[in-house]
Amino acid sequence: MKNKLSDYNLSFELDGLTFKVLNLVFEKFERHIPLHSHGTDSFELHIIPYGYGEALIDNVRYKITPGSIFMTGPFINHSQTPDKNDPMCEYCIYFKVTPGPSTSKKTSTLSKTFLNTPFCLVPDTINAAALSKELFDELTVRKEGYETVAESLLRQLVVKLIRTYPGAKEKTPESATTDTYESSSLIIEEAFLYEYDSITLERLSIKLGLSNRQTERLINEKYHKSFAAKKAEAKMSAAAMALTTTKKSITEIAMDVGYSSIEHFSAAFKKYHSISPKEYRKKNS
Repeated sequence: MKNKLSDYNLSFELDGLTFKVLNLVFEKFERHIPLHSHGTDSFELHIIPYGYGEALIDNVRYKITPGSIFMTGPFINHSQTPDKNDPMCEYCIYFKVTPGPSTSKKTSTLSKTFLNTPFCLVPDTINAAALSKELFDELTVRKEGYETVAESLLRQLVVKLIRTYPGAKEKTPESATTDTYESSSLIIEEAFLYEYDSITLERLSIKLGLSNRQTERLINEKYHKSFAAKKAEAKMSAAAMALTTTKKSITEIAMDVGYSSIEHFSAAFKKYHSISPKEYRKKNS
């Protein structure tokens, strides 16, 4: 079950930063979300009102329970696996965060805390699930003034969440830069997340409305890697997930991620993970 909202234009300013909403989804996970990360200036808020599962964040496993909240910022690798008996449900809000027109030279404590915390997982002590439901109700019914109410709810969510952060971390994301193509991050990440087995540079360029050369350069700027490396990462992450969470044969998994030859797949997998698919399954099952 997946409810993706569309046809809205939501953004708000917060202490010199402009938050623009690129994606709003409510989903009951009946599938695994392969390991992936977001590019420069991109943040994703995950709010779990119901169900259970597991999140893998930068090679650390976290149990996800009802009332969990976590934010993933630029370059934070993460995947999600639902519990088979009681799969998690999630409100997911994807932001692009850039300096706003009123940005001053002196960055506020609130902004610094947010930017200096590329990942945080906390219990829902801020009523985030209820705020998210109200947000989705506003954007579904769309009564007069719904955008104003929705932006207010989003601002409350972000401010209240930042208040729960344990403090600034040493590692900070790179400074956000202005992006002419505001939805490019979402287009790129959805392509690698859902079309990793078949996406080509040409097809992605068409989706973005760019030339192949511009697309390759954009991916390098956002993810510090080439299109080929980003696609290999997506395919190998999906393969690793399938090896440990399904009973599919290695041949079936190879075909699922776009390889017609099990030999080619096994060689690529071992080159990427430094271990064969069979050994990986045995080690991680």
